[in-house]
Amino acid sequence: MLLLEHVNIEVTDAQVAQRFFELLGCVKAARGPESTLHMNCGAVTQFHLPVGEGQKWRGTVAIGYRNQADIEKKTEAVRSEGYDVAHDGCVTGPGGNLFKFMVSKGEMESKGTRTGSKTGEGYPHGIVQCTVEVPWGTSPKIARFYKNVFRFAVEEADARCCVKAGPHNCQNLTFFETDSPAPTNGEHFCFYTPDVLDTFRRCEALKLVEVNPRFVHVDSSLSEGDVASSHAFRTFSIVDLDTQEPILELEHEIRGNLHPSYPWTE
Repeated sequence: MLLLEHVNIEVTDAQVAQRFFELLGCVKAARGPESTLHMNCGAVTQFHLPVGEGQKWRGTVAIGYRNQADIEKKTEAVRSEGYDVAHDGCVTGPGGNLFKFMVSKGEMESKGTRTGSKTGEGYPHGIVQCTVEVPWGTSPKIARFYKNVFRFAVEEADARCCVKAGPHNCQNLTFFETDSPAPTNGEHFCFYTPDVLDTFRRCEALKLVEVNPRFVHVDSSLSEGDVASSHAFRTFSIVDLDTQEPILELEHEIRGNLHPSYPWTE
């Protein structure tokens, strides 16, 4: 996974959401659709926040900062405006979404920054981790799915698997088993892969390719020709490769490194 680029979560109030993410050091993107608030998070990652009924990410989203002092400043900033901060430092943001602050090394910045992003003291490095709740016993099957379908590096441990992402594996997507995983409510994430057309073929063979009617203005790929033109497509399920039965519903917005929004020149 070249980059875990953005997380898309519906919010009920764009002004409230913008203020919250500004407290985290994020900056409103100069470019973006009128219907969706885009907040740049560090050098190249973003939060996409369309207004709607509200959605909750099924786990936590971790943001990387330069040092513990920066984390303490951001924690105090959100606490001062009434947001709950748990003993483990987890912050409950708009819609009940959970955010963690982590010290990171800034590998994403080493390849360049997105136009309009701000980096340096007081600003985050970016999104460094997303965790997702999954049913007990499913993490080995999920690991196999990401290894074989997306050809990503995956680490496995007891009751979890970790998909590596970003420059020098500075990001990860971690699935952890739990008793009562939350159901999907339409949230999604976007990543970049170096072989989007081959990835599309593997997903198509498993009948995973779908179009999200909410985002047909962004992509609507259903064929190899579509993907060759748009460098993007979507899937909505992670499946057991032996039975092709769904394990987890989770929308993936999959882009190639020739997509116009890819932030770096390879």
